[in-house]
Amino acid sequence: MDLNGNPTSEMGHLMVRLASCPEIQETRTSDEFLEKLKEGSFSPEFTSLYSDYLKRFGCRGAREIDVATPRMSEKQDELFDTLKQIDIKNNQIINVRERRDKAYQELLSLAREIGKEKSFVHHASVMQGVLGYREHPKYMLVVVTDACRRHALQVAKVFVAKGRLENEDQIFSLTMDQISNAQKDEAIDHLSLVRANLKPVEEVRHVKNWPVLIDSRGKIIRGKREITEEEKNKEGLLIGDPISPGAGVVRGRAKVLMDPYEKPLEAGEILVARFTEP
Repeated sequence: MDLNGNPTSEMGHLMVRLASCPEIQETRTSDEFLEKLKEGSFSPEFTSLYSDYLKRFGCRGAREIDVATPRMSEKQDELFDTLKQIDIKNNQIINVRERRDKAYQELLSLAREIGKEKSFVHHASVMQGVLGYREHPKYMLVVVTDACRRHALQVAKVFVAKGRLENEDQIFSLTMDQISNAQKDEAIDHLSLVRANLKPVEEVRHVKNWPVLIDSRGKIIRGKREITEEEKNKEGLLIGDPISPGAGVVRGRAKVLMDPYEKPLEAGEILVARFTEP
């Protein structure tokens, strides 16, 4: 919880700072935001903060470990929409330190009661100082993946200019060996390689729900949820699994999202989705 050196936590704090800026609050649409960015009409303070965010975290985004997936820096309209959805008055990022300090004091009090105050203070300090770095391997993987993506797109731009590819994204349908060989031999037909590589993908493109369990015989095993007659006849009932076990019964308006940025999730609403990450 808000550990030192945690890049994900740092990104969250920076997003809240950006969302709180008048430049975000007073801009109505992503088109307007992009136009103002292009014109350079934002304040130097906001521009500096925004540039820092893009430099450090523009490499991130949904499906970020896939080199073929566009980064947030490439979809700044979606970044704006995300910032607009942040509730700057009521979110966990703002009061996370207050909650952390409260929990610390409660645990410290318990440690004093059993004569372990010194030991608790030491270990709590170690945990606060080093556990945040558990996020660094993934973060660095994303940074490297983004660097590879940018280099691949530069190569693709040359191929497109020469008519060897139809669009830059097709570079991600070639293997590294195919790209390397094509750079050395301009007689190689890129598009034929792309079509051949994508053939297995096209054959299964119709599959929307991949199996999560296949046994040693190759048999696909799918769970079957038991639904009572009462549940079947209850209008508007959504059957699913809670991701906050132990919370008890929670009541609120259900917000169904098919896409992470489809619409804002308001305070008090219950998110309903096919799956979340995490």
